[in-house]
Amino acid sequence: MKTLPLRFTLLKERGAALEPAELYEAVKGQYPNEKQCTPSAIDEHMMSMRGVGLVDVKDCYENADKQLICKYELTGYGKEKVKQHICLTHGGKNA
Repeated sequence: MKTLPLRFTLLKERGAALEPAELYEAVKGQYPNEKQCTPSAIDEHMMSMRGVGLVDVKDCYENADKQLICKYELTGYGKEKVKQHICLTHGGKNA
């Protein structure tokens, strides 16, 4: 089975709200040589998906390095789109 595009996989790796480092840990084995698979790149992907309503920010905090860390969760609209476009066309777990 082909590997899904990284953004699709990020949408499927949900449940509780996750921060970019947690998402990275969940998907890094599937994308070992992918330059876009870093915690900072994943944060940018999630912010982009937030802009179109697929995910929302659940919580934010400032870490010890004074960086703002956000936890993202799938919106109702995002769940519909995952079910419609990812689970049905690419297989995988249901939304």
